[in-house]
Amino acid sequence: MFMNLKCERILFVYIEIRPTKVSDVAGLKTSLETIWHDTYDSFLGAERVKKLTRGWHTLEKLTQEASDNSVCSMVAELDGRIVGHVLAYAAVDGRIHVARLYLSHDLHGQGIGKNLLLEALAFFPKA
Repeated sequence: MFMNLKCERILFVYIEIRPTKVSDVAGLKTSLETIWHDTYDSFLGAERVKKLTRGWHTLEKLTQEASDNSVCSMVAELDGRIVGHVLAYAAVDGRIHVARLYLSHDLHGQGIGKNLLLEALAFFPKA
């Protein structure tokens, strides 16, 4: 008996989750702007999103966050491109505050965001 086998191509991708470096800041800014437009343009409008991201994701602010050892700033990188980001810090009451958790829309549902969050939580072992 012969069987018709349906062969599907399996694609493995390697996502690196690592601390944000100052040299990542320009790529991180671009990634955050893209993710924000993909997420919020439909109800805030592209111009409003552009204005918000310009104010919130400045090179100076992202550089400061990447340089601050008390803050957890991590990126998810795929083929040299930043596709995700988490920013967290320890709050005064000992809790962890997640200020940002973003992932490119085309990578949702693969556990990358979850792993970014787990890395941020591990950064604060006493919290």
